[in-house]
Amino acid sequence: MSVPASPCSKCYLRKQCLFYRAPGVAQGGADQILASALTTNIPVVQGERVYGYGSPFEYFYMVKSGSVKCSLGTSAGEELIVDLCLPGDIFGLDGLNDARHSYSAVALETGLLCKIRFETLERLITEEPCILRSLLRLMGQKFISDLRFVTSRMSTDKRIAHLLINLSKHNGPNTLPATRVRLPMTRADMGNYLGMALETVSRILSIFQKNGIIDVHGKHVEILDPDALNRIMADREVDLSAPAADNSAQ
Repeated sequence: MSVPASPCSKCYLRKQCLFYRAPGVAQGGADQILASALTTNIPVVQGERVYGYGSPFEYFYMVKSGSVKCSLGTSAGEELIVDLCLPGDIFGLDGLNDARHSYSAVALETGLLCKIRFETLERLITEEPCILRSLLRLMGQKFISDLRFVTSRMSTDKRIAHLLINLSKHNGPNTLPATRVRLPMTRADMGNYLGMALETVSRILSIFQKNGIIDVHGKHVEILDPDALNRIMADREVDLSAPAADNSAQ
């Protein structure tokens, strides 16, 4: 569900925005900075390519509504999904290395993006050093989060629990309640992103459903027992012994 277009000062994501999060900017002048630097409420449709692999790096992007997947192609010609960007997430940083994008970015859903030209950001950093600190902090948080997710020996059920919790945290006040999420990906894309087979994704969703943790209806998931998901994430014991049929969560 798209968030209605609104001025930056009224955007529900303003506290996650690179500028509003910057100390000093948040206390005053943010509207003027944003008005001069950002292009906001850029519509994208499902399947639209935001940028392609190897394309020139010009902008940082932030998801305002909808979702975006970042992926690269393997030598075998397959797609490898490396990031799922949800409302409030910034993407496009993969172009910082050599001024060309290392990934391609494609909209998974119809939604809205905001963007800032990198040259403009460089100029603003000289005027407002706090923006650089905010950007570095954001990049560090993203790196640590991705590293923990990729390098940890998460079981398959923990990886899916992690995804469901992450999706619920990105629900905005004008979208869905925290206990209800919409899966932005197909089951196949979820498996690609989480590093497991399609059948494993369906099986674990079915097990969660059979045990009363979630209720799955197509792409919509109702989180019935968020404590159970958090216990799975924390390696605390959760009885997942109930039998499950793979087709119940298709």
